[in-house]
Amino acid sequence: MNLAEFAELMQAAVDGIQKRGGAKLGDKTLLDALIPTTESLKDSAAKGLDFKTAFDLGAKAAREGAEKTREYAASKGRASYVGDRSLSYPDAGAMALGIIFTEIAEKLTA
Repeated sequence: MNLAEFAELMQAAVDGIQKRGGAKLGDKTLLDALIPTTESLKDSAAKGLDFKTAFDLGAKAAREGAEKTREYAASKGRASYVGDRSLSYPDAGAMALGIIFTEIAEKLTA
């Protein structure tokens, strides 16, 4: 599997999650990490970058997206039950994806 194919797989995951749950970027869900990662991987594939570099950039995008969820009130998923009380706390799913993608990036070799 090349990087472009992997980016397509990630986009299919985003599409499936959005279709099932109706969430979008900014709803304080794992999509706030997954969408930036997917966009980063697609951009890296278009630029012809190698997997290691692409995953480093994708992991950074996931962490940044997860950190941004601190600014949002939860409106989807279980966190929606606490609404505005979720402000200043990151989304757990988004943070988990940031950690997962960072670990994958660290384990890849150039």
